[in-house]
Parts: sequence; structure tokens; C-alpha cells
Amino acid sequence: MRGRVLVVVDERVEGEALSAVSVVEEVYGLPLRVERSDLADHIAASTNRRRGQVDALQLLKRTESMVPERGFLLILVLSDIFVDGFNFCFGLAYRRSAVVSTFRLRHPDPRMFVERVRKEIAHELGHLLGLRHCPRRECVMYFSNSIEDTDEKGVAPCDRCRTLILG
Repeated sequence: MRGRVLVVVDERVEGEALSAVSVVEEVYGLPLRVERSDLADHIAASTNRRRGQVDALQLLKRTESMVPERGFLLILVLSDIFVDGFNFCFGLAYRRSAVVSTFRLRHPDPRMFVERVRKEIAHELGHLLGLRHCPRRECVMYFSNSIEDTDEKGVAPCDRCRTLILG
């Protein structure tokens, strides 16, 4: 299923990160709609107090009602997120929605910061479109175990992954 992507941006996310959402149209050719929203209640209810981080899966489950009928939901948050089994994650895709956190993507150079956000958005959207992790380091679907992995990979799927999406 391909359709519109609703990008919901938490009010606390800096404006420079907003420019990164254009990657949805540029890389995948999907139309998008961007909305700023106060996600504080969802974030608070999904926060693991012991860890001081937001449980990404819980956040996506709490916001399932926001998923467009014919499309995908992408949530952009400032909060540090994690998924069970990992100390943190940059993003997570689940069913027809995904979350990307800007928390660990910071860089003194604003252009580098925006590029990191673009890569993580493109990565999670790739999962929503059915892609799995790719062994090619240049592919956006390469698993980022560290911020250095994110910096090294490209912003688009490799030819093999692109073929899998296009069929």
C-alpha cells in the first residue's frame, strides 16, 4: 500500500528538523501533510520513568488512531526513545506508523543534523513500505547501531532495495 504520509511533529522539535520531512517526497515520491501537535500526553504516558526514555512501541500504539485511513503516520519527537532489548533507538516502525527521535541526532553543524534526521525518516519509511535492513553500508536501510553508521549511509535505498519497493 502506498499513500499519503501524515507527519506529526511534536511542538518541542526545532524548526530546522522540519525541513527534513521533504525526504518523504524526494526519496519515495509520496505526498505528505505536516502537522505540528502537542504530543506531551502521549509522550508522558509512554515514558519509562526508570529509564527516563520514551518507549517507542508504546508511543506508536498510543497514537494508532492518528494513522490516515489510506497511508502512513510518521511522528517526529525530541524525546529520547528506546525499544526493548536496546539502550536507545533513533526510530521505530510498527504496522503503518513510525517514530523518529531527534534527541541523539544532534550535531554542531545544522546541515549535518538535518541530514541525519532525513536519513532516519527515510529509513523508517522504508520499513513502512516493506523494506528490511540491508547489508550495504551506503543504503539508507543499513542498520544504524551508532550515529557514525547513520553518518556513513546514504539518504536513499540502494538499487536492490528500491527494486523491492517498486516491484
